[in-house]
Amino acid sequence: METRFHSNKRLPNNQKLRGGIYTPIELSDYLTKWAIRVGNEKILEPSCGDGNFIDSILRRFTTLKKSKKKISSKITAIEIEADELKKTKSRFGNYDLPNIETEFICGDFFYIFEKIQNKGKYDVILGNPPYIRFQYFDNESREKAFWHLRNIGYRPTKLANVWSAFVQLSIALLNEGGRLAMVLPAELLQVGYASELRKRLSAQFSHIVIVGFKKLVFPEIQQEVVLLLAEGDRKS
Repeated sequence: METRFHSNKRLPNNQKLRGGIYTPIELSDYLTKWAIRVGNEKILEPSCGDGNFIDSILRRFTTLKKSKKKISSKITAIEIEADELKKTKSRFGNYDLPNIETEFICGDFFYIFEKIQNKGKYDVILGNPPYIRFQYFDNESREKAFWHLRNIGYRPTKLANVWSAFVQLSIALLNEGGRLAMVLPAELLQVGYASELRKRLSAQFSHIVIVGFKKLVFPEIQQEVVLLLAEGDRKS
């Protein structure tokens, strides 16, 4: 797939350090169009940044062949940086969608995972999780992530990357037959620490599409990425 995508903002140093890479609008639009089909889905964005995916979700609603009053999705947006979450909230002011239910959570996904899990599962989970190795991650947050991963049958190591934990835990939050749509490092297809995730994806979903690129989507960090689109429930 040789499409050139442009990010809508430069990357400050602190975003590079915490692994926060903002998603080009074209990518978030592409994934959202695939993932959202009805307008009444329960949707989770576990690391929303400044809200590009949220904006794509809202724009997707406006293209569905329904009146605005019949769009009744619930959107949960999680972001660890308070200033970025404020930007996400501001996106809703650009759309007249009176029956959308929203929940904004400022916090570490790994710390609040159990709270999110207790609220029930989601029809759609999408986003672009942080890309940073666990060995460079906050110790307490890493241990929280590892604890949750062990509880759902994984064997995490410090060599793993934060993005893989986001995907693994997102799968655990997805309804049967739900859709997972994410921008991920190409390491998904290559590295040893992602082998458990690859097996889980194959076991969990009946239909998986992975889209690659001939050119760098994020030239600032020289990171090759793929798009993961997974849906359906594969019965064991």
